[in-house]
Amino acid sequence: MIRIFKNLKVNKKISVVFAIFILLILFVGGVGIYNMSNIHGKVLKITEKDLHSLDLILQIDRDMQQALVAQRTMIFSNVGSESFTKLLKENDENIQQLGERWQQFKEISHVDIGSEIIEKFEHAKTKWIEISQRIVKARSSDTPEGRIEAIELSFREGTTSFENAREYINNITEILEKSSDKDSLESNDSYNFAVTVIVFGIILSIILSFVISRLVKSSIGKPIIQASEMMNELQKGKLNKRLKLDTEDEIGILAKSMDSFAETLQDISNKMYNISDGNFNISVNSLSAEDEISPALEKTRSTIQNLKNIIDYLTSSALEGKLKERGDSNKFNGGYYEIVKGINDMLDAVILPIEDGAAVLKEMTNGDLTTRVEGNYKGDHQIIKNSINTLAESFNQLLVQLSEVIQATASASNQITSSTEEMAAGSEEQSSQTSEVATAMEEMAATIEETTRNVIRTNEVAKDSKDLAIQGKVVIDSTINGMQKIETVVKQASEIIFELGQSSTQIGQIIKVINEIADQTNLLALNAAIEAARAGEHGRGFAVVADEVKKLAERTTVATNEIAGMITKIQQDSNNAVSAIKKGTDEVSKGMEEVTSAGESMKNIVESSDRVLELSSQVATTSEEQSTTVQQISRNIEQINSVAQESSSGIQQVANATNNLNSLAEQLQVMVAKYKLDNGTATSSFSKNHVINRKGVLVRS
Repeated sequence: MIRIFKNLKVNKKISVVFAIFILLILFVGGVGIYNMSNIHGKVLKITEKDLHSLDLILQIDRDMQQALVAQRTMIFSNVGSESFTKLLKENDENIQQLGERWQQFKEISHVDIGSEIIEKFEHAKTKWIEISQRIVKARSSDTPEGRIEAIELSFREGTTSFENAREYINNITEILEKSSDKDSLESNDSYNFAVTVIVFGIILSIILSFVISRLVKSSIGKPIIQASEMMNELQKGKLNKRLKLDTEDEIGILAKSMDSFAETLQDISNKMYNISDGNFNISVNSLSAEDEISPALEKTRSTIQNLKNIIDYLTSSALEGKLKERGDSNKFNGGYYEIVKGINDMLDAVILPIEDGAAVLKEMTNGDLTTRVEGNYKGDHQIIKNSINTLAESFNQLLVQLSEVIQATASASNQITSSTEEMAAGSEEQSSQTSEVATAMEEMAATIEETTRNVIRTNEVAKDSKDLAIQGKVVIDSTINGMQKIETVVKQASEIIFELGQSSTQIGQIIKVINEIADQTNLLALNAAIEAARAGEHGRGFAVVADEVKKLAERTTVATNEIAGMITKIQQDSNNAVSAIKKGTDEVSKGMEEVTSAGESMKNIVESSDRVLELSSQVATTSEEQSTTVQQISRNIEQINSVAQESSSGIQQVANATNNLNSLAEQLQVMVAKYKLDNGTATSSFSKNHVINRKGVLVRS
């Protein structure tokens, strides 16, 4: 059943739903109308008959009461008076109304009161009316007897007949009330039945509405929601959702059309993916004569294929070195025209700075380091321009600094040579003086020994001893002067050699800077080689220049390493010389102390010579002390002579090292002279304010 409903057309589904609701409305409405009609009949019966009959009975009872009141009031009123007449009239009117209303009651009453009760009421009513007439007649006689008779009739027979009639009225009232209550109960039952049927109909309608809404939702609403979700997915570009409805209604047909449409879009999307992946060997078939998507896709594929052919042609031409070849942009329109034209402009823009850079690098390889790239470029081309100009400026500054270093090295070498010559002369003089001092000390020792052996002849040779002592003092003074000169020369040599070590250290730092520049140049050449490799065929010339720059950097590194080795050797020799000269200085200082001591001793000898005659007993002891002192002095002089010889040897080594340094400086000067350098103000400013960092980029210091 549900399957049949789902396969119905949408208009039939809607018609079925409306038909079911109409039937429910007719059923509930019919039941309600039927019961409302019953209730209306009951209400009319109650209001128009039961209530009216009851009202007539109540009015009859009231008429009887009013007539009774009028009769009894009339009994005690004066006959012929206005009130009597009025009371008489009221009595007659009430009795007349009683009869009329009773007649109306019998005509409209549908309640089965019973003929017995009616007959009894009519009999009681008739009897009471007769008694009432007899009361009126007796009182109208206007006699005491008539009044007494009227009173007796009213309060005896009249009361009895009145109460009988009223009892029957009460019976009739009860019957009418029971009939009205019965009709009210029947009306209430009809109302309850109608409410029950209506509530049942409403509940049934709600249940059927829920069931039908579920059926409609599952057959119409849910597919429409799924279709809406699918359209949202399609709007977002997601093409893999399918409805897969198997119903035969309009929604099922629409779902199948949407699935087919999604399949078509996904097929077109796959073809576009193939085109985006570079697969142009796909077939794009028209779906119909009115198809507008497939021709547009085929045109896109064909245009991209032609664009690829142009790019392949330009690529192969570039690989073959045909850098002048360009694509025909007139074969394309719009953005594709701009792409081909942009590629042509890009090739022109790429080749121009490379040609300018190659020309500058060629001039650099020929030795001209003053040439620069002058073109106005932007972006990476500006970086290439700045890199080449920075490279040229760096090489120029490197060679200028190297030239200055060479000159400073040559000057330092000349100074070292001059200092070593002076040190050599001082060493020779020191050696000569120490030899003389040694000879003099030997003579002094012999003299002292002779003095010791000839103590007996002290008085005789005292004068000679004094002369010899004076001569010894002169010789010792000369020795002190010579030792002071030796000490001065040794200190100067130590300072010069220390300065030589400092200069060689500075040269080593300069060589380190040159090594860093060579490393940065090598890194710059490596970056240039990488950029040339990225440029492919267009970067071959730049790669050759980068290779030459790399080789030049390697040769510079080798040369600076050799210089660094030599400088290290010079530093070691200088340090050795400084150590040796320091040691000689210490020994000279000790010799100075000993010679000074000897001078003081000789002074004492001279003074002792004056007292020799008086102190002859002490000559032997003094002579022994002098002999020991002279021996110590002789040993110190021999040590000084040995130190002087070592200093002379170290000075000779320093001289040889400075000669080697001069030779290297001359070789570097010859190498630098091959290049044309810019020594102007701009170059000096560049060297002071710019350096090259470890990544090969020119920065301000």
